[in-house]
Amino acid sequence: MMNIEGMQPLSLEQAQGMDGQPVWYKQMKQWFIVSINHKIWGDCIIGANSYASLENAVERGLYAYPPVTIDREALNCAGCDYLDRECVPCAHCIRAAGYADYYKPQEASE
Repeated sequence: MMNIEGMQPLSLEQAQGMDGQPVWYKQMKQWFIVSINHKIWGDCIIGANSYASLENAVERGLYAYPPVTIDREALNCAGCDYLDRECVPCAHCIRAAGYADYYKPQEASE
C-alpha cells in the first residue's frame, strides 16, 4: 500500500498528461495505468482486474508515483571505496568514464 499522506491528488489535466504511467487509485487501494483515448473505454485507468473512467477516478483520488532521486556521489563500487578515492575504478564504477582516457592500454615500447 502506498503512503499518500502529505501528497496532493492529481487534477484531471495532470492525469491526462500521464498516459501510460502508473497512478495510485485511493478508492481501490491499488496501482492502475492511465490510458488516454482507449479504444473501448476512452480516458480511463486500467488495473489488474478492473478499470475506471479517468474523470471518476480523479474525483475519488489519484496520486502519481513520487519521483525517485538518486545521490550519484554515493554510487561507487565496494572495491573503489575499500582502496581509496584515488584508486583505479572498476568497469562498473560511475567514476570510470572520467578515467577512460588515462587508463587506456599502453602500446609496448621497445
